[in-house]
Amino acid sequence: MLLFAFIPLALLSIASAEDDFPLEEGVLVLGDDNFQAAVDANQFMLVEFYAPWCGHCKSLAPEYAKAAQALAEEKSEVKLAKVDATIHKKWAEKFEVRG
Repeated sequence: MLLFAFIPLALLSIASAEDDFPLEEGVLVLGDDNFQAAVDANQFMLVEFYAPWCGHCKSLAPEYAKAAQALAEEKSEVKLAKVDATIHKKWAEKFEVRG
């Protein structure tokens, strides 16, 4: 069962508040309490909705982290983020993430 989706979010906000969000290996960790704030604070963001038990998600994790770190090194405006869809169901449902 595959339970992840990528939602590109391009918004008008030009401010980056990366320091306000927890990071794991360069990836913003989002949940119910900070998802909307992250969207509002970042003009370009790619969000992975994942399940910790999903094999595809586990395989993607190191490559996703490498990509996030490479973007950060280049001072890119693009941010990579992740949401545990098994915990933060509100956002998974909003973006119609299915397993």
